[in-house]
Amino acid sequence: MTSTAAASSSPQSRLPATDLDLALAELDSAEDFLTFFQVSYQPEVIQHRRIELLRQFYQQLANTQKQTPMLGWQHYKSALNRAYCLIQKGEQVGFAASKCGDCQKCD
Repeated sequence: MTSTAAASSSPQSRLPATDLDLALAELDSAEDFLTFFQVSYQPEVIQHRRIELLRQFYQQLANTQKQTPMLGWQHYKSALNRAYCLIQKGEQVGFAASKCGDCQKCD
């Protein structure tokens, strides 16, 4: 199974949803993601860091997708496992500053 990726040069273009995409849409919590991707975890580690875990996960996915545009289940599992390990070590996701500088134009 693979996730969606750009089907053409247009960034808005997407391939049809895959089984993995549909399954991901059903996951509601960090624990759901960890269970779905079979990543062993200690509840006390993520108890107060669920959002941070998911941010790390999506950052890891973005880094992987730069090298491998078509991501499959194993890519997601590896990204989540790396994210969990970073959370265990106390790592935090850095946020990039906005590039536009004037959010009023986005209305």
